[in-house]
Amino acid sequence: MRNRSIISWNALITSFSQHGNEVAAVQLFDLMQEEGVCPDDYTFVGLLSSCSRMGLVAEGCEYFKQMKSKYNLEPKMAHYTCMVDLFARAGRFSDAMEFIDAMPCQPDQLVWEALLASCRIHGNVELGRIAAKKILEIKPEDPSPYIILSSIHASVDMWDEKAWNCMVFDTQRARKDTGSSWIDAQECSENIFDTLQVGVR
Repeated sequence: MRNRSIISWNALITSFSQHGNEVAAVQLFDLMQEEGVCPDDYTFVGLLSSCSRMGLVAEGCEYFKQMKSKYNLEPKMAHYTCMVDLFARAGRFSDAMEFIDAMPCQPDQLVWEALLASCRIHGNVELGRIAAKKILEIKPEDPSPYIILSSIHASVDMWDEKAWNCMVFDTQRARKDTGSSWIDAQECSENIFDTLQVGVR
């Protein structure tokens, strides 16, 4: 393809990133620069996502810095989400929380979901609870934080979490799936696995 535009480059980088060929995505970014094409916001979403999946924390941090210093691009929420995922997926939860605290804007649901997903991978109960509470503050009807926390608790053999469940259910409601009834906060005496009817095998 001659005279490839930024749209073409972004489509290729994103496609490779989303389909498990992160190395090719990074190589395309380098090739794009060699051809004199300036990256944009979408380019860096694919690039940072690739770094996250490959565990390239240092490289991802450098690309993130280059957004402003080299390309004069202001990071958006999607880029902040990628960076949280980059740190947390690598198990660097302190860096992830420091990054969130330093964000110039209020983190949205996707930022906390990225953190919660990595807490599930690494069995980080404490931060998992924090992330789940933040998600529920933004979207109280979302049942996924309860389900993911159930998985985290089970992975570290924490079967009796009634006290924490009461604290959460005191202010939040959840439903398991479409068509199910709302779970009232007063029913918090039930274990989270019984309440959500989530079996752990």
